[in-house]
Amino acid sequence: GEGVPLLRDYVLQGGPLMIFAGGEFDPRNWNQGAWLDGAGILPCPLGSEEVGQLPEDGADKLRPFGLDFRSMQHDYFLVENEDKQQLQSLYETVIFFKAVRAQVDDLDPKGLANATWPQGKLRWWEWSRSLADRPAVDAKAGEPEQPRMPLVLARFGLDDLPYLIERPLGAGRVLLFTSGISSNWNLLRSSPGIAMLHRICGKLLEETYDQRNFAAGDAIRFPIEKPRGTSLTLVGPTGERSPVNVEAIAEGAFGIDLRQPGAAGLYQVVKEAATGAAAEPANRDSASAGGSPVLTFALQGEAGESNLQQVPVSKVASAVSGLPVAVLSVDEEIRLTGGGKQGARLWQGVLATMLGVLLCEGLVLAQGSFRAGGAG
Repeated sequence: GEGVPLLRDYVLQGGPLMIFAGGEFDPRNWNQGAWLDGAGILPCPLGSEEVGQLPEDGADKLRPFGLDFRSMQHDYFLVENEDKQQLQSLYETVIFFKAVRAQVDDLDPKGLANATWPQGKLRWWEWSRSLADRPAVDAKAGEPEQPRMPLVLARFGLDDLPYLIERPLGAGRVLLFTSGISSNWNLLRSSPGIAMLHRICGKLLEETYDQRNFAAGDAIRFPIEKPRGTSLTLVGPTGERSPVNVEAIAEGAFGIDLRQPGAAGLYQVVKEAATGAAAEPANRDSASAGGSPVLTFALQGEAGESNLQQVPVSKVASAVSGLPVAVLSVDEEIRLTGGGKQGARLWQGVLATMLGVLLCEGLVLAQGSFRAGGAG
């Protein structure tokens, strides 16, 4: 349809797109308006007839089917530290009644290679993707994007039919679910298996974020335009400052190339007024940096810095000497009364003295009462 070119540009520039078949979904219309011999947004062509029957079509025609966990070996489905048998039970118990036929197994790579789509002029994203993830069309606007083959990430147990097909397009990707969630085509939305979609959406959203965490030795490059009348400064974890220049970092791309910033910690690139230019007002977040922040990133230290090492008790005691700290060995008993500091038991002597004074006072009063009674 008319929205296909816009959605295609959105995906090429890094946006994720999910297509769900369900309700009044017509595979013939989708083939005509969204496949376009591989130049559309469908990951693969669709068969003209659906698979299965809906419950309202009659119980005698109903043939429910489910997913095949053996085909679901992508990170979308495999949860960390979860038992695979429990995951299998979670996914394979979801009941499906109807699905469209995805003709991905018969797709000809040669025919798909002839399908191209020029990059549009509309830019969807305000941020710039990392250079490693940017499509070639970002560097050379107007040149066609070469399509890539779709992948089947999950299949049904019925005739090994595809359930989830993914196709990379530029810096983004399109996911086709051959049975949707907001209709009577299945019972996914009312089953625990709906967590699968939550996980997939979370991973797709995560991929749209620019990289901001780097390890020691990583190449740190950010595509960025030089602000007019200002200069860029890199502010380190301890407040050290160094100038940053905008330069050509890739073909058709300009940005900053930070070569081994140094110590681990948080870094901030700020823009400041150039010599002779009026300074831009700094916001609250940039008060410590002394400029308007452009971007913030973190540099992790060497792995060896996090390795725990055993330190002798004598070395620890020497390091804290002069401080009110008691250093104990592994087998030494922890005493709640504290260490043997001078005056640590002074309270016991004070309490005994007070008790003695009170006892003497009681004896004196008792003796005076006895004398008064004898005189009477």
